[in-house]
Amino acid sequence: MSKNFLFYFSFLSVLIITTLFSTGCNDASTVPAFVRIDTIIVDSTNYNYHGNLSPKVDFAWVYVNDNLQGVYKLPCKFPVIGNGPTNIKVYAGVYDFGNSTSATRYLFYQPYSISDTLVVEDTLFLQPHVKYDTTEVFAKIFDFDGGAFPGDFVYSAGSGVYSNTYTGGYEGQCAAMLMGPSDTTNFVIETATAIYVPKNGVGYFVELSYKCNCPFYFDIKTSSAVRSIIGFNTHSTWNKAYINLTYPIDVTPGTDVKLVFKMVRDANIPNQEVLIDDIKLIYQP
Repeated sequence: MSKNFLFYFSFLSVLIITTLFSTGCNDASTVPAFVRIDTIIVDSTNYNYHGNLSPKVDFAWVYVNDNLQGVYKLPCKFPVIGNGPTNIKVYAGVYDFGNSTSATRYLFYQPYSISDTLVVEDTLFLQPHVKYDTTEVFAKIFDFDGGAFPGDFVYSAGSGVYSNTYTGGYEGQCAAMLMGPSDTTNFVIETATAIYVPKNGVGYFVELSYKCNCPFYFDIKTSSAVRSIIGFNTHSTWNKAYINLTYPIDVTPGTDVKLVFKMVRDANIPNQEVLIDDIKLIYQP
């Protein structure tokens, strides 16, 4: 190997390294600032409109200067290329219940927006607060507390005990479906009256909180058809479900919808218990 080759090779290597570090890593346009979000809080603005709150926000949809920065599982900390005055919008995201890998930006919550200054290598800590949008329609709410939104489910079929004033709800009272050793087969409750839900809405969701020592099932029915929606596994603490009903409502004949909950007798669980609270059927016209 000639000395000239070694000289030119060494010179070229130094030139490449110098170029990389002088025009890339030390360039402020490539060094990020950071944004941190631990939780997104849903604020109550009008109980008589949306009932009790029992949110479970798991994701943040983040826009920086109206460009999508990313979708992040909370809590999160992420880099943002840029510095100086910046507008950041944060949308609340939830799990599409029944699909633990599917996140959806919840269209019924307004975004959080803030204008702040990003500083390279520093972390901007945000504490977003969101609230229900004013354009959505709460077709029906049940909070079982006997106030503005009492529970008016009724026995439909099978064998068991139903209470709409059961103590120990997520907040206040709740609905309870109980099956004991003498009960057989299944137990079904449904809304006492049909809920009018028009077709072709932007989106339909049922929100509910639940706690149960056995599986149970959720269906919808109209005067023309019944459609199975989803099943719930055992959950020893209160959990939140956001259930997308857009497709089922659009394809099920009829607009007179009833919400139906069903439990099946399990001989291995002598005293079966399903507790449900803060049920909301929401859509955007």
